[in-house]
Amino acid sequence: AKPVAKGTNRARAKPPKNECASVAFAPDGALLLAGRTDGAVTLFDTRTWEPVRTLDWRVGELQAVAFAPDGTRAAAVGTKGKVVVWDVE
Repeated sequence: AKPVAKGTNRARAKPPKNECASVAFAPDGALLLAGRTDGAVTLFDTRTWEPVRTLDWRVGELQAVAFAPDGTRAAAVGTKGKVVVWDVE
């Protein structure tokens, strides 16, 4: 892949309705997780930058989202002290 010059905008996804608290790319770069301040997680396809699905685990305001190293699972943690791990399909 061609390196991006410092500060160069590579792509833009439609912003979620609420502010993003955390983002994470899948290891293969095909998906992006955006954890929102309202507690929902939006999964984006990085080829089109369109949302694939939005999930709400009711864990409070999201603090962080992450993918497992193999990309098959993802996790989110919120202000209610709960961590949710799910299979990425």
